[in-house]
Amino acid sequence: MASSVLLACSCSGRVGLDDFDQDGVPDAADCAPADPDVSSEHDDPIDEAQLDANCDGVDGVDGDGDGWASQASGGADCNDSEPGTHPGAV
Repeated sequence: MASSVLLACSCSGRVGLDDFDQDGVPDAADCAPADPDVSSEHDDPIDEAQLDANCDGVDGVDGDGDGWASQASGGADCNDSEPGTHPGAV
């Protein structure tokens, strides 16, 4: 009975290697282990749902960490390699 429960749960018994959402990123390293549309490995173009698909805190790609998505990903940051350059910077 116990083995059938393990098979039904898809438990591997290997701590840190499980990938519940099957997105290719182990749960221990996945910022959203239950959501296959979100992981640090995903592309993150700007979308209407404002889904942060790559876990950087911004919808779109924010390469310099300034909180603004790059123009290349559909955002407004014209220089995504310089955190001091973004819309609203003084």
